[in-house]
Amino acid sequence: MNLSIGQRVRVKRDLDFYPHFQLKAGDEGVIVEVVSGDTLVWVCIDRHVEGCEEWDNEVAFREELRWDADGYAANDVLEEV
Repeated sequence: MNLSIGQRVRVKRDLDFYPHFQLKAGDEGVIVEVVSGDTLVWVCIDRHVEGCEEWDNEVAFREELRWDADGYAANDVLEEV
């Protein structure tokens, strides 16, 4: 998948970012930042996500999961639109 700024993406399945917020399958957004040193991909979700206001409706995904990291791998849970 193309993990570059400006790429539109869709969430493939429901995701729980407990205790803060949840994303629903089908939510769409745009990649707004790629932090290669931390291997993070930030996606601004189109719809208002209750509980995500602290991060300006932006959600971080890992480019790929490591044994010492939590979260979701972008390639596993996002697809290009």
